[in-house]
Amino acid sequence: MLKEPSAPPAGMAAAFAELTVAAVADALDRLGFAGQCAGLARHGAMARFCGRVFTVQIMPVGPPDGRLPEGDLVEYMEDVPEGYVVAIDHRGRTDTCVWDERLTARARARGAAGVVVDGACRGVSPEDGLAVWARAMQPRHGRRRVRVEACNLPVVVGGVRVECDDLMLADADGVVVVPRDHLAAVLELARQGGPTRTA
Repeated sequence: MLKEPSAPPAGMAAAFAELTVAAVADALDRLGFAGQCAGLARHGAMARFCGRVFTVQIMPVGPPDGRLPEGDLVEYMEDVPEGYVVAIDHRGRTDTCVWDERLTARARARGAAGVVVDGACRGVSPEDGLAVWARAMQPRHGRRRVRVEACNLPVVVGGVRVECDDLMLADADGVVVVPRDHLAAVLELARQGGPTRTA
């Protein structure tokens, strides 16, 4: 179910976009927030991203189920607002992919900022121009093996709880999540304690 976004203070995402992931990770650490995602690797473009989060929970259904609709794994993309990061919780499962070239094309058309999958992806390359982080590459598709359980409810990605409208950043050092209710405190400390992005 899609939850009505609660906008962060004006300019907050742009302010975070000027910081490195390392600086934000250190600020999260000093404030006692576990926002550093673990076990993920970049599989798409090298491009940094920074944006509010649209969460997706994927659940297994067991053996391929012909009753599941073909479009089940792509239709949610129509609800992703421009500039958002898509965060998919597949509970670390890597034996079947839940992100592919069709979703990449839809994400680019929707203006998504990036994608983070706690699971597997396929058909992703730097030439796509979309930053995709995931646990693994896997050619076996999740179609009719998994289903979309819910959108914009709390999920877990890389061991971190992620909620709708949290802020997610990625660069060469990895991925971090900043809780939406603590953006100002993390931003202030990150500006004091670490380098800002220069390019």
